[in-house]
Formats: sequence, C-alpha cells, structure tokens
Amino acid sequence: MDQIHHALLATLSPNQAEREAAEGALKALAGTPGYLSTLFGLVSSAEAKPEVRQAGAILFKNLVVKHWENKPAADPSKQDPDDLIFAEEDKQNIRQHLLESLVNAVPQTRPQIVECVRRIAGADYPAKLPNFLQQIASWLEPSHSPHQLFAAALALRALVKNYEYKSQERRLPLNDIMALTFPRLVHLMEATLSAPPADEAAAETMKVVIKTLHSCIHQSVPLYMQSGDVFMTWMGLLYRAIERPVPPEVAGGEGQDP
Repeated sequence: MDQIHHALLATLSPNQAEREAAEGALKALAGTPGYLSTLFGLVSSAEAKPEVRQAGAILFKNLVVKHWENKPAADPSKQDPDDLIFAEEDKQNIRQHLLESLVNAVPQTRPQIVECVRRIAGADYPAKLPNFLQQIASWLEPSHSPHQLFAAALALRALVKNYEYKSQERRLPLNDIMALTFPRLVHLMEATLSAPPADEAAAETMKVVIKTLHSCIHQSVPLYMQSGDVFMTWMGLLYRAIERPVPPEVAGGEGQDP
C-alpha cells in the first residue's frame, strides 16, 4: 500500500517528470494481482492523506469503468493488449466491502465510490452479489448509525439507478428491491423530516431517498408502488418534504441580486 500511496502522491507533484514517472509506475502495477483491492483499501483508509484518497478514488473509478467487466479471451492471441483482467479474488474482496467503503468515504471520494458501486452492481448483481440487497436492507434499520444509514441509502440509490432507463420487463427486479427496502426508507424519511430544517446531514439523506424513489418510478410505476396504501404513504412524505421550512441561512438569500 505504501508504494501506491507514494505514487499517487507523486501524481500531484508540480514537477512534470515526477508526475509522469508516478503515472507510469501506477500503470505498470495496474494488472498485478492484489493491486485493485489494495487501491480500494487505500481510498477507504483514514490514515491516507485526503488528496491521495481523492486521487486514488478517481483512478479506482476509471479502472472499474474501463475494465471491471473484462474477461480473458478464449484465444489469448485475440486479447486486446489494453484490457486489464482483474483477479477474481480481488473483485470478490471489493464486492464484500462495498458498503463499508461508502461509510468510510469522505466528500472528496464519495461521488467516485458511489459510481463504482453502481457499475459493480450493474455488472454483478445478483449473481455475484447475492447478499447485497439484504445487506442494504439490514443497514437501513434504525438501530444503525447515521453514517451506516446514509451509506445504505447511497448503495440503494446506486443499485436502482441501473434500472432507471431499462425496458419495463427489465425493470421487474425493482418490485422485489422496493418491497424489501422501501418500508425501511419510510422510517428513514420520517426521521429526516423530524430533524431540524438546518440539519444538513438529514437533508442530504432525504435527497438521496427522494432520488431513489425517482429512479424507481419516473419511467413506469412498479407493481409495489401501485398499492394504494404504499403510494399514499410516499405522496404524504413528499408533500411534507415540499412543505418543510427553508433554513433561514438559505432563505435569506432569496430575492437578492447575485
């Protein structure tokens, strides 16, 4: 991990030669077993410098987006030389710690980690992530810490976003996802609505929950939401969110010239 940490730090150097050398070193390491999971661990490490975590998160996201789904070609001679094939052991280690990575994320790394969760879930759920949904649902229980609740909400949002623009037939898994998690989201919404209007953490969590609902229903309304009681419960929550007082420090700028 120290080698990767030093290389990432060097990529931020004002010295061009030092930056290029560090980037070359990271590229040379990229295909080696253990590299991806070590990078993933560094991004989540509170001991790493914030700027290094951010640089690592960007690199990790780019690797996941470009190479996560790559598989060895049946004929090695036809394998694209630019393709990286990550060891299944590395990938499994990352799958097992997706929620923890969201808990440990800082504002500088959170967007990249959320996108990685979305990409990995899109490729591997449910076949290689059979317990992912149950883990999210478990972490949405009120007994968990605010950080865990927020991480679970982010993970659920990432998961359902993969179905956002699918055909109606391919959106069918949303019924089971919503049936397991949305009763818990109701309690989470109630908690955020009970928090003071100036509570930024509660407002952020509420925003994630509402975005999750939007991803599930804006193309078509899944069968789960067609229940009258369920639908009216959520409309009531949205109405209360709309009617929620605007914090004075935000409202004070309304109507003023920029």
